[in-house]
Amino acid sequence: MTSYKYKTQTITKSIKCKIKKNITQNLKSKKHDTTKTNPRRARLCKNQKKAFFHKLLIFFILIAIIPPLILTFLGYTFSSKILQDAIYDQAYDSVIQINDSINDFLMEYKTVIDIVEQDIPLQEVLSKKSLLGRLLL
Repeated sequence: MTSYKYKTQTITKSIKCKIKKNITQNLKSKKHDTTKTNPRRARLCKNQKKAFFHKLLIFFILIAIIPPLILTFLGYTFSSKILQDAIYDQAYDSVIQINDSINDFLMEYKTVIDIVEQDIPLQEVLSKKSLLGRLLL
């Protein structure tokens, strides 16, 4: 029985040693399999870094630049519309005021003309003066 036990112990020890060797070789190969020893892997690593950088750059552009640009454009559009409406209203009010002042000015002349038209003696005097003026010239 001791010989059997001895054999199993040596077998398990040898298996353990082989497993340990494989593990250490795998670890060493991973440590030594860097970009210096494998140029293809170096290119892949650089390409992966570039791809990650490009993805990160696109994400940054999408998140950090485009939304503020959209908000700025919308704000500009709305505020320019509001300002145009305000300027239009102010110009319209100015035109109405000018129209009213011109109408008031012309109404004064209309009242004077109406008074002259209705006053017959005044018309006679004015007509005589205009006749005298024509004769003197």
